[in-house]
Amino acid sequence: MRWWITAVLIVLAVAASVVAVRAYQVHAERREAFRQLERDGFSAAEPILLSYYDRHPQDVEVVRTLALGYIDERSLAGTEKFLDRWCELETHNPEPYRQRFQFLNMQQKVPGCIADAEHILELTPGDMETRRVLVQLLALDGRYEQAEQEGLLCYRAQPKDVDLWFLLATIYRGLHQSGKAADLLDQVLLKQPAHANALKLRAQLHLDAGKPEPAIVLLKQLVDNPASRPDSTEGMYELSMALTRAGRPDEAKKTLAEMDYRLAQRLWAEYEHRDDNVGLQERLVDAMLALGKVSDAVQFLADIVKRNPDAPAGTHRLLAKCYEKQGQPLLAANEKRRAEVRQNNKETTKEGHGGIK
Repeated sequence: MRWWITAVLIVLAVAASVVAVRAYQVHAERREAFRQLERDGFSAAEPILLSYYDRHPQDVEVVRTLALGYIDERSLAGTEKFLDRWCELETHNPEPYRQRFQFLNMQQKVPGCIADAEHILELTPGDMETRRVLVQLLALDGRYEQAEQEGLLCYRAQPKDVDLWFLLATIYRGLHQSGKAADLLDQVLLKQPAHANALKLRAQLHLDAGKPEPAIVLLKQLVDNPASRPDSTEGMYELSMALTRAGRPDEAKKTLAEMDYRLAQRLWAEYEHRDDNVGLQERLVDAMLALGKVSDAVQFLADIVKRNPDAPAGTHRLLAKCYEKQGQPLLAANEKRRAEVRQNNKETTKEGHGGIK
C-alpha cells in the first residue's frame, strides 16, 4: 500500500514540476516581450507579444499593449482587432472604450462612436467632454431628440458656454424649432458678433423663413469682417445663394467670382513652383478677368516673365489674351510670337533628347 501512495506522490510531484516549469516559461516569455518592448520598441516586441497572445488571449496587459502599439503604428486592422478584444475583456474600465472611441472618431464611424460614448458615460457620467462630443455625433447622425437631451445636460453643467449655445441651436433647427434656434443664435451673436458659424446659421434661418434680405446683411457682415484673411472665402457661397434668392443675380455672380479669385490666390500662394505652373496661372488670371481686373492680370503675368525669362509658352499666351482684353493688339501679337518661339524650342529640345537616346 505504501508503495502505491509513494508512486502517487511521485506522479503528483512530477506533474507539479511540469506545471511549474511551464508557468516559469510562460512568465519568462512574457517578461522577455515587455523587456524587448522597452528596449527596442513595439516593432521588435510585436512577434513575441502575438505569439504569447495566441496562447493566452485573456491577458489584459498584453492585449492593451498590442492595441496601443498598433495605434502608434497606424495599423488599422491590428488596432481594431485588439481594441475590440480589450473592450471585451474590460467592460467596466473606461480606458479601452475611450481609446476605441477616439479611433472610431478618426475613422468617421459615427454609429460605433456613439455606442462607445454612451458606454463611457455609463461608467463616468461626469465626463462632460465626451458627452459634448456625443451631442455633436448624435446631431450629425440626425438623432436630434437624443442630441437635445444630452445637450441640455451639458448646458446645465456649462450654462455660459457660447459654443454650446450654438450647438443647441443647430439641434433645434434639426428639430424644426426655429424660434428656439433663433433665440440661442441671437444670444451667441450678442456675446460674439463675429461668430462665423452663428452668422451663417442665423442667416439660414432667415432664408428658411423666406427672408433673404436680413440673411444678406448677416452674411455681408461675415464676408466683410476686417479680421478675416484676404484669401478667406468664409460665407461667400452662402451670400451668393441669399442674393440669388433675393432676385439679385448680378451681385450673386460677382460674389462667386470673388470667391473663385480668393481660392485661386490661396492656391497660388501655397504652391512652390507656381511660376512654371501654367494651369495655376490660368486659374488666377481667369478669376481676375471675371472681376474685370485686367490690369492686375497683366501686371501679374508680366512679373512672372520678369522673374522667369524662360517662362513657359502658356504664360505668354495668357499675357497675349490679357493684352487683347486691354485693347493692345501689338503687345498681344508680340507675346504670341514669344509663345511660339518657346514652344518650338521645347519641341526641338525634346527631339534632341530623343536622338541621344
